[in-house]
Amino acid sequence: MYDIDDLKNLVDMAAGGRSPADLLITNAKLVDVLTGTVCPGGKLAETWANAYSDSPVKDHFAGEGRTVQYREGLYVGYRYFETAGRPVAFPFGYGLSYTTFAYKDLKAAPEGVTLTVTNTGRCAGAEIVQLYVAKPDAKVFRPAQELKGFAKVWLEAGESKTVSIPLDDKAYRYWNMATDSWEVEGGSYQLRVGASSADIRLTAEVVVLGSGAPDPYQSVDLPHYRTGEITRVPDAEFAALLGRPIPEDKIRIDRNMTLGELGHGRSPLGWLVAAVLGLLLKRSIQRGKPDLNILFQYNMPLRALAKMTNGAISMGMVDGIVMEAKGFWIIGLCRVIVEAVKNVILNAQLEGRLRNS
Repeated sequence: MYDIDDLKNLVDMAAGGRSPADLLITNAKLVDVLTGTVCPGGKLAETWANAYSDSPVKDHFAGEGRTVQYREGLYVGYRYFETAGRPVAFPFGYGLSYTTFAYKDLKAAPEGVTLTVTNTGRCAGAEIVQLYVAKPDAKVFRPAQELKGFAKVWLEAGESKTVSIPLDDKAYRYWNMATDSWEVEGGSYQLRVGASSADIRLTAEVVVLGSGAPDPYQSVDLPHYRTGEITRVPDAEFAALLGRPIPEDKIRIDRNMTLGELGHGRSPLGWLVAAVLGLLLKRSIQRGKPDLNILFQYNMPLRALAKMTNGAISMGMVDGIVMEAKGFWIIGLCRVIVEAVKNVILNAQLEGRLRNS
């Protein structure tokens, strides 16, 4: 058996041996949870899959190319696992507690739901009631259900409370590519209340008035997106969903070029920058501790220099760097210098206006 000191030592070990003052409060709270002084009530904000191979994006995300293809479309996280019917280790919204809760007396309207939640256990605790919206007969493809609201309620042992979760028009709408606006598909919707996406306790139906917009994909062949089976979406179907050809995976010398891609340009200075960043990144990976700052810089597009340098670099200076990377060394350098001078003047004028305002 472990005593309190043993538990504290275990927490210290889990914290990596660190012992600064800011860990003392955290350690004490963890001990309170482990010993039952505090009842846990947190819920997962993501789905915990059984294996990485179950992920719908395993073949297209975090690849070696410069273009990331979000072929999963709407089916992100639990939206995929619920729609495709894939078993998971822990579903979205799942959580543990030292007590139990019962749901009853659901009343539903398009504007939201009310219900009664009772703590049926022997200790006080908090429950997070989750409201999912589903349309099983949807003509416009969508996930099997989507979280549209939640409420946290604290209950003493044996206590009951009425919980209300409001909804607005955003709970039912979708983006229509044909009308270039948000639309609502009219008809019957299910409002599902549960303790997680896989633990639905109560369900009610409501009728929602639609906007009358046509299905933007009515004449488009999208079998994988209509069923949620999006792990093997063919190129032709993904292009049909995009409404344009899939972008070529090749490096272009423009504002979107990353610092790590400067080695593909025509500037010796760019080659040096890419080589240094690549070397530093490689060394950090070899040490088993990848440097996230270097990784960020390596993959940062040139246009981000104008947004993340607190005004030190302007977009005009970025255009000069692009000209340098294209091989116009003298013209590019001159452009950078001219734009730098302009940037200093404009920044000084802005500071003056701010001081006098």
